[in-house]
Amino acid sequence: MRPHSLMHDISPTEFLVEDEKSVAEQITLTEEDAAEARALALEGNMFPTIEP
Repeated sequence: MRPHSLMHDISPTEFLVEDEKSVAEQITLTEEDAAEARALALEGNMFPTIEP
């Protein structure tokens, strides 16, 4: 949901997420996920960044 919340003009709902071992997974946000991401962004409650 973090990438979605960072988008202001373009709001994709499908993401290809890859971990440190190059294992990829296609993620599709529901409308509820997208609404939650927008609300968190507006409140300034962004998700923490995970450093490798």
